[in-house]
Amino acid sequence: MSADKKKNHRSSRIISAVLYTVLALAVIAALIWRFAGDNSGPRQIAGYSGFFVLTDSMYPELPPDSLVITRRTDPAALNVGDNITFFVDEDTTATHKIIEVLDDGAELRFRTKGVNSDRADYGSVAAQSVIGRVVFHSLFLGTVLKYFITKPWMIAVFVVALVAISLLLRYGLRGKPNTVVSEDAAEVKAEDKKTADTR
Repeated sequence: MSADKKKNHRSSRIISAVLYTVLALAVIAALIWRFAGDNSGPRQIAGYSGFFVLTDSMYPELPPDSLVITRRTDPAALNVGDNITFFVDEDTTATHKIIEVLDDGAELRFRTKGVNSDRADYGSVAAQSVIGRVVFHSLFLGTVLKYFITKPWMIAVFVVALVAISLLLRYGLRGKPNTVVSEDAAEVKAEDKKTADTR
């Protein structure tokens, strides 16, 4: 196999591995989001919860449709400037920035505000209402994950497409192997032909 073909083959294997990794992550994320937890509260795995940003109250820091991952945190460790997700009521959560920590010694509460809002949120957030601190967010992953959740049949289409691309890269870039004839082999063939001609 020539050096160029070896390089192409190696590249196709790397691309295939990347595609399968992306596929595995997408499917795992979708399954976790779809089946983890129940309707009694946020889905939570090992202290981490995932949410979609639904409004522009935190734009441009957290654009709508962003995936937000929060980690359960001791409320006493939260500080001004932290983005937190909390219960507004039994069925509603919000993700806003802490602008003030209120601690009178008896109860810990937080004043919050959306970065795209001119005024602070009404009232304050009790420590027990805090779900967690935002540790990761991504608009790209949120858009992709939300698409797969709303159209689960697309996962099958995605799988077929990735497998097809992977097979194409793995086998389509392979040409016919070059036949390399050494000088010794060429001489032997020439001698054999010469002997046959003299008979």
